[in-house]
Amino acid sequence: MKHLFTTILLMYTIFLYGQQTQPDTTWIESEAKTLLDEADALTSVVYYHLELDYLIDNLDTLSEKDKIRREVYQEQKEDLLGKALQKYRQIISDFPTSTVYFQALNNEAKVAFDLNRFEDARRSYLAILNSSVNEKVTALAQPFSNIAGSF
Repeated sequence: MKHLFTTILLMYTIFLYGQQTQPDTTWIESEAKTLLDEADALTSVVYYHLELDYLIDNLDTLSEKDKIRREVYQEQKEDLLGKALQKYRQIISDFPTSTVYFQALNNEAKVAFDLNRFEDARRSYLAILNSSVNEKVTALAQPFSNIAGSF
């Protein structure tokens, strides 16, 4: 009887403490979503709040003052979109299992295209197209970010 109790206690201990715990994915997901929100905020400033494309396109190209303004606006646009691109790439590299992975890939491609980095945009679009059907379906079930339809 004593051996039976010891055996049961040993088995219970192994069962209780021997199981491997799953990693905490809520923190990882939260971090990825925070990065996506930050990147989307940067792109939103460029496309909606400052409307830099509109400002750049509607400046007089013959005026020296407007040429300088155009350069300044273009630099601001490239700087903000470059920072957003870094955040999208961080999500893609650090959080490949996140639910926002495909949003980041899609938005990275759109921003890269807008910055005339066509090879980067092509690579991102191909990564989406070459992914498995299950990954695409899961990604499409998630709401797209603000800039997904802005181009």
